[in-house]
Amino acid sequence: MAAFPDTLLAGISGLSGSGKTFLIGKLREALGSNACFISLDDYYRPYHEQTVDENGVTNFDLPGALESERFITDVENLLRGRPVILRKYQFENFGAEEQFEEIQPAPIVIAEGLFVFHFHEVRNLMDVRIFVETDPDISLQRRLFRDTRERGITEERSRYQWDYHVMPGYRNFVLPYRDSCDLIVHNEGEPTANVERMKSAIFAELSPAAAARIV
Repeated sequence: MAAFPDTLLAGISGLSGSGKTFLIGKLREALGSNACFISLDDYYRPYHEQTVDENGVTNFDLPGALESERFITDVENLLRGRPVILRKYQFENFGAEEQFEEIQPAPIVIAEGLFVFHFHEVRNLMDVRIFVETDPDISLQRRLFRDTRERGITEERSRYQWDYHVMPGYRNFVLPYRDSCDLIVHNEGEPTANVERMKSAIFAELSPAAAARIV
């Protein structure tokens, strides 16, 4: 973008359980020091500030669940070549000691998360938008595995969140941006081809100034 000629901003979104985290890990390996990554997962508001539904269950699948202003500021700082310090979100481990991560700027900035396209302040700065999709049944099974094995969430609660929070949030705030994306990745099977497609889409949009910084 003209405002940040030395840097490219790419956005990656998709349904929960679509495999974004796995693909982004592979993309991180492929891009190396040429890219830095910032995730909306680290911007959830404190638990006591979250919205609860009519059954008293906390709903994290709303744009308002996130500190969007802080996210926007941090993305802009990375685009300006300034490092940012993240307070890592602990999900269900509310009593855990706080952890911090410093993100160093790079020629390519990757912003990823459910609602990265919903926040227009970031969306309008993006040079490349990538949408990751998988069959919803596969996504549900991946989410159930992650919730029950990694986050200590019961299967009953995970399925409730899927039906009443995840899918409505996806339909309202994620899916509407699918068709305006530059690349739609069907994340099933071996990932190498998809990672190469993502990398190619990003490199194709590098400005001369940003390309000159690639090592």
